[in-house]
Amino acid sequence: MKSRVYKIDFIKKREKEFNIIKELRPDNITFPKNALIEVSSFCNHACVFCGNPQMSRKTGRLDINIFKSFCIQAKKLGLEEMGFYTTGEPFIVKNLKDYVLIANESGIDYLYLTTNGSLATLDCVKELIESGLKSIKYSVNATNRETYKRIHKKDDFDKVMKNISDVKKYIVDNNINLRMMSSLCVTSQTEKEVDKFKEIMNDLVDDYKIHGVSTQKGNSTNFIFNNFDNLKSSYSPEYPKMGTAEPCHYLWNRVHLTQEGYLTLCCLDFENLLAYSDLRTELLKDAWNNTVITEMRKKHLNKNIDGTLCHNCLYGKKDVVKAIS
Repeated sequence: MKSRVYKIDFIKKREKEFNIIKELRPDNITFPKNALIEVSSFCNHACVFCGNPQMSRKTGRLDINIFKSFCIQAKKLGLEEMGFYTTGEPFIVKNLKDYVLIANESGIDYLYLTTNGSLATLDCVKELIESGLKSIKYSVNATNRETYKRIHKKDDFDKVMKNISDVKKYIVDNNINLRMMSSLCVTSQTEKEVDKFKEIMNDLVDDYKIHGVSTQKGNSTNFIFNNFDNLKSSYSPEYPKMGTAEPCHYLWNRVHLTQEGYLTLCCLDFENLLAYSDLRTELLKDAWNNTVITEMRKKHLNKNIDGTLCHNCLYGKKDVVKAIS
């Protein structure tokens, strides 16, 4: 297999640029360059650090006509990048290539996705490449079969590693323009596997991200909060003192489309507690600066987000919260 020139720190560079809020005011915010799409809220894994297994919201798939309308409107407003993932596994959707193709034909330049990799066979990924996919990130949260089963609750480690290896060989042998990346969510069970993860992924991907388990935006009171002390690692985030959290850049820098056709403030809003618009009844240009999201931007700027999921997320709390709309 031929070697490639790796572009390590690509993820860090993107995150650093993305975290900057350029228009620090609540209203009349320029439409963002980036969007995340929940093509499906269902996942075939049940990772111990994820809120999806405890989600009470009905699972489903994004209507392709709603998605097509979103792409047309978003491109006219200046959208440049689109990621196909939020709360679920994108490869669950059998015709995922159709969604990627619609986005590509709409003129959206950079298309990417995150997957657990178990369903991302070479044939499936090749279809996405042909449809316009530019980047794929594999969420592989262990370095051996036994630990993987404990973390992902599925015995798919060997399958995932084969899928990654097959795609890597294909893009190298055929000089395909597809950036490959991976991530490891470090828990107390995998903290000693970080160096092994780096060793494995150095030869397979262009860049990787290592991050600690968090409270998953304050959602999972049934499991993650109650077990966070057992799950957290030295890589887990430190939460700020009450009343000091900076505004979340998601409200300014990214638009999130749910499988129901809602816009939500957050990519990990498992219960739609932060939904602020229904695109079946509101135009995208109006939704982006409607009264609900404008009020939430004000709350973030004033550091007054009590009673919202944002409060639990930014401060690592598990307080009772209400939907914002």
